[in-house]
Amino acid sequence: MDSMFLNRLGAAFLLSGVSVWICCAVGSAVVPHTVPARPAFSLPGLENKPIAPFMAHADAERGDALVHQVCTSCHAVNEGRV
Repeated sequence: MDSMFLNRLGAAFLLSGVSVWICCAVGSAVVPHTVPARPAFSLPGLENKPIAPFMAHADAERGDALVHQVCTSCHAVNEGRV
């Protein structure tokens, strides 16, 4: 390889990097990075519910049984480890 080829290769990489940087800078200037005050649309049934009623009915033994039932088909669950 001669030095002219290496110079062209280096210039191609440099020009590609600079052009990507310029495109990112122009895109950031044109499109604002702000969060809208309210969502453009709302999904039904996604209200914020307090977790306290769910925690009152939670059962650790049932959760452990569910983990052993579902997860042990693919994973090894060690007793006494979290």
